[in-house]
Amino acid sequence: MPRRSSCLYNRALAVLWIVLIGSMAVANAQPPSSAPSDDENLLLAPFVSSTFVESIVEDLERQRIEEERVSGIYLDPHTGLLWTTEDNGRDIDWHRARSYCRRLVLAGYDDWTLPSIEDLEALLRPMAKGTYNLPEKFLLTACCPWSSTTKSEQSAWNFNFQFSKPFSGAFSYTYDHRALCMRRPQEEERLLIENLLKAARQK
Repeated sequence: MPRRSSCLYNRALAVLWIVLIGSMAVANAQPPSSAPSDDENLLLAPFVSSTFVESIVEDLERQRIEEERVSGIYLDPHTGLLWTTEDNGRDIDWHRARSYCRRLVLAGYDDWTLPSIEDLEALLRPMAKGTYNLPEKFLLTACCPWSSTTKSEQSAWNFNFQFSKPFSGAFSYTYDHRALCMRRPQEEERLLIENLLKAARQK
């Protein structure tokens, strides 16, 4: 099951805080002699139920997932693989790159993984515009995402999207190396994502 992001709880608490502040403001504005209606009693309650907070969290989670499904991922029409459109954003060694993808929760999915060298090579677009030979939607911060494919007990392959070829490096090597994550969606998931992306393009 996808893990809920802690930032969503912070956003929910922020909404709750606004509700409580609003309730206090309304309460202070009430004339002393007036009796609040039933609706006002609900607004002026000194607490909000956990069910209400949970509903806010669920709404924020659904909204976040829908946004990520049209902005933070790329479904490769050639391979059917689902990719993150951004890498981890900084130099990283091979072990940490694997851990980064395994811990990633994006677009409601928590089964991201480091791609094989063949998966990375299949993502290559030799005639693409820009520094890196990738589909336009990708935003790499450096040339060379790690792959899960090892070369020896101490080294693994990465793919250089600037020079369009694979290289190998020690597990501990970090310079210009990144974690770019992927997953293999089920057929139903793939169709859902395709429809969401198509709807987003039509807006």
